[in-house]
Amino acid sequence: MKYLIAFFIIGLLCSACKRVENNNCSKENKLIDSLQTETSNLRKELAEFKSKKQTRTSNHEDFDSFLYSFMTDSLFQLRRTKFPLMFIHWKDYLPGDKIDTSYYEKDNWKHRWFYMIGYGEIPQLYDNYKMELRPTNERLLHFTGVETGTNSKYYFKLIDKKWYLIKMENLGD
Repeated sequence: MKYLIAFFIIGLLCSACKRVENNNCSKENKLIDSLQTETSNLRKELAEFKSKKQTRTSNHEDFDSFLYSFMTDSLFQLRRTKFPLMFIHWKDYLPGDKIDTSYYEKDNWKHRWFYMIGYGEIPQLYDNYKMELRPTNERLLHFTGVETGTNSKYYFKLIDKKWYLIKMENLGD
Protein backbone atom coordinates (compact mmCIF):
# COMPACT_ATOMS: atom_id res chain seq x y z
CA MET A 1 0.00 0.00 0.00
CA LYS A 2 2.85 2.41 0.88
CA TYR A 3 4.40 1.70 -2.51
CA LEU A 4 1.14 2.41 -4.29
CA ILE A 5 0.72 5.77 -2.50
CA ALA A 6 4.39 6.71 -3.18
CA PHE A 7 4.02 5.71 -6.83
CA PHE A 8 0.85 7.82 -7.10
CA ILE A 9 2.53 10.89 -5.51
CA ILE A 10 5.59 10.56 -7.77
CA GLY A 11 3.30 10.36 -10.80
CA LEU A 12 1.47 13.54 -9.76
CA LEU A 13 4.76 15.40 -9.23
CA CYS A 14 6.11 14.31 -12.63
CA SER A 15 2.89 15.40 -14.32
CA ALA A 16 3.00 18.81 -12.60
CA CYS A 17 6.68 19.30 -13.56
CA LYS A 18 5.94 18.52 -17.20
CA ARG A 19 3.13 21.09 -17.28
CA VAL A 20 5.38 23.78 -15.78
CA GLU A 21 8.24 22.85 -18.13
CA ASN A 22 5.96 22.89 -21.19
CA ASN A 23 4.52 26.25 -20.15
CA ASN A 24 8.03 27.77 -19.80
CA CYS A 25 9.12 26.27 -23.14
CA SER A 26 5.99 27.64 -24.74
CA LYS A 27 6.76 31.15 -23.49
CA GLU A 28 10.37 30.88 -24.70
CA ASN A 29 9.24 29.54 -28.10
CA LYS A 30 6.76 32.41 -28.47
CA LEU A 31 9.52 34.91 -27.64
CA ILE A 32 11.90 33.28 -30.13
CA ASP A 33 9.20 33.28 -32.82
CA SER A 34 8.47 36.93 -32.12
CA LEU A 35 12.15 37.87 -32.39
CA GLN A 36 12.56 35.88 -35.61
CA THR A 37 9.53 37.62 -37.12
CA GLU A 38 10.84 41.04 -36.10
CA THR A 39 14.30 40.23 -37.50
CA SER A 40 12.75 39.05 -40.75
CA ASN A 41 10.70 42.26 -41.02
CA LEU A 42 13.78 44.41 -40.40
CA ARG A 43 15.73 42.51 -43.06
CA LYS A 44 12.93 43.09 -45.57
CA GLU A 45 12.85 46.81 -44.76
CA LEU A 46 16.64 47.05 -45.11
CA ALA A 47 16.54 45.23 -48.46
CA GLU A 48 13.81 47.60 -49.70
CA PHE A 49 15.81 50.62 -48.52
CA LYS A 50 18.97 49.37 -50.23
CA SER A 51 17.04 48.63 -53.40
CA LYS A 52 15.56 52.14 -53.50
CA LYS A 53 18.96 53.71 -52.77
CA GLN A 54 20.64 51.63 -55.47
CA THR A 55 17.97 52.52 -58.02
CA ARG A 56 18.34 56.24 -57.32
CA THR A 57 22.14 56.38 -57.38
CA SER A 58 23.35 54.00 -60.06
CA ASN A 59 22.72 51.00 -62.17
CA HIS A 60 25.04 48.76 -60.15
CA GLU A 61 25.40 47.55 -56.59
CA ASP A 62 26.42 50.10 -53.94
CA PHE A 63 29.89 49.20 -52.63
CA ASP A 64 29.28 50.20 -49.01
CA SER A 65 26.14 48.06 -48.79
CA PHE A 66 27.98 45.21 -50.48
CA LEU A 67 30.94 45.48 -48.08
CA TYR A 68 28.72 45.37 -45.00
CA SER A 69 26.96 42.23 -46.27
CA PHE A 70 30.31 40.77 -47.31
CA MET A 71 31.73 41.20 -43.81
CA THR A 72 28.73 40.06 -41.81
CA ASP A 73 27.24 37.23 -43.89
CA SER A 74 29.52 34.22 -44.40
CA LEU A 75 27.37 32.70 -47.16
CA PHE A 76 27.21 36.01 -49.02
CA GLN A 77 30.99 36.29 -48.71
CA LEU A 78 31.43 32.80 -50.14
CA ARG A 79 29.17 33.62 -53.11
CA ARG A 80 30.93 36.94 -53.79
CA THR A 81 34.50 35.65 -53.80
CA LYS A 82 36.04 34.61 -57.10
CA PHE A 83 37.76 31.25 -56.65
CA PRO A 84 40.49 30.26 -56.94
CA LEU A 85 41.37 33.44 -55.06
CA MET A 86 44.91 34.72 -55.49
CA PHE A 87 46.69 35.39 -52.18
CA ILE A 88 50.03 37.22 -52.22
CA HIS A 89 52.10 36.83 -49.04
CA TRP A 90 55.62 36.45 -47.71
CA LYS A 91 57.27 33.14 -48.59
CA ASP A 92 56.68 30.66 -45.76
CA TYR A 93 54.50 33.41 -44.19
CA LEU A 94 57.61 35.02 -42.66
CA PRO A 95 58.51 38.64 -43.53
CA GLY A 96 61.59 38.78 -45.70
CA ASP A 97 62.74 39.31 -49.24
CA LYS A 98 60.77 36.60 -51.01
CA ILE A 99 57.12 36.95 -51.91
CA ASP A 100 54.94 33.96 -52.71
CA THR A 101 51.54 33.48 -54.30
CA SER A 102 49.04 30.85 -53.29
CA TYR A 103 45.39 30.30 -54.09
CA TYR A 104 42.36 29.74 -51.88
CA GLU A 105 39.80 27.26 -53.13
CA LYS A 106 36.16 27.43 -52.13
CA ASP A 107 36.53 24.30 -49.98
CA ASN A 108 39.18 25.81 -47.67
CA TRP A 109 37.77 29.34 -47.43
CA LYS A 110 37.12 30.75 -43.94
CA HIS A 111 34.92 33.77 -43.33
CA ARG A 112 36.88 37.05 -43.05
CA TRP A 113 35.51 39.68 -40.68
CA PHE A 114 37.81 42.48 -41.90
CA TYR A 115 37.37 45.48 -39.64
CA MET A 116 34.48 44.03 -37.62
CA ILE A 117 36.93 42.71 -35.01
CA GLY A 118 39.67 45.06 -33.86
CA TYR A 119 39.12 47.97 -36.26
CA GLY A 120 36.94 51.00 -35.73
CA GLU A 121 36.16 52.10 -39.27
CA ILE A 122 36.45 51.16 -42.92
CA PRO A 123 39.58 52.65 -44.46
CA GLN A 124 38.54 54.28 -47.71
CA LEU A 125 40.64 56.17 -50.21
CA TYR A 126 39.04 59.09 -52.04
CA ASP A 127 40.56 60.87 -55.00
CA ASN A 128 39.34 64.41 -54.29
CA TYR A 129 38.44 66.79 -51.45
CA LYS A 130 34.72 66.27 -51.99
CA MET A 131 35.18 62.69 -50.74
CA GLU A 132 33.67 61.20 -53.87
CA LEU A 133 34.92 58.08 -55.60
CA ARG A 134 35.34 58.08 -59.31
CA PRO A 135 32.87 55.72 -60.93
CA THR A 136 35.29 52.87 -61.61
CA ASN A 137 34.73 49.15 -61.36
CA GLU A 138 37.51 48.59 -58.80
CA ARG A 139 37.92 49.16 -55.07
CA LEU A 140 40.86 48.52 -52.77
CA LEU A 141 40.34 47.97 -49.06
CA HIS A 142 43.73 48.59 -47.43
CA PHE A 143 44.62 48.14 -43.77
CA THR A 144 47.90 49.54 -42.51
CA GLY A 145 49.29 49.84 -39.02
CA VAL A 146 52.46 51.68 -38.03
CA GLU A 147 52.86 50.00 -34.66
CA THR A 148 51.19 46.71 -35.54
CA GLY A 149 52.91 46.15 -38.88
CA THR A 150 49.61 45.45 -40.58
CA ASN A 151 49.65 45.70 -44.36
CA SER A 152 46.68 43.88 -45.88
CA LYS A 153 44.98 44.63 -49.16
CA TYR A 154 41.71 43.29 -50.50
CA TYR A 155 40.93 43.84 -54.18
CA PHE A 156 37.30 44.07 -55.30
CA LYS A 157 35.94 44.30 -58.82
CA LEU A 158 32.52 45.09 -60.22
CA ILE A 159 31.47 42.17 -62.42
CA ASP A 160 28.00 42.10 -64.03
CA LYS A 161 26.89 44.98 -61.76
CA LYS A 162 27.89 43.10 -58.56
CA TRP A 163 31.01 43.43 -56.41
CA TYR A 164 33.38 40.49 -55.91
CA LEU A 165 36.60 39.90 -53.97
CA ILE A 166 39.14 38.94 -56.62
CA LYS A 167 42.54 39.04 -54.83
CA MET A 168 44.13 39.37 -51.36
CA GLU A 169 47.56 40.51 -50.28
CA ASN A 170 49.20 40.39 -46.86
CA LEU A 171 52.74 41.73 -46.67
CA GLY A 172 52.71 42.93 -43.07
CA ASP A 173 55.23 42.18 -40.36
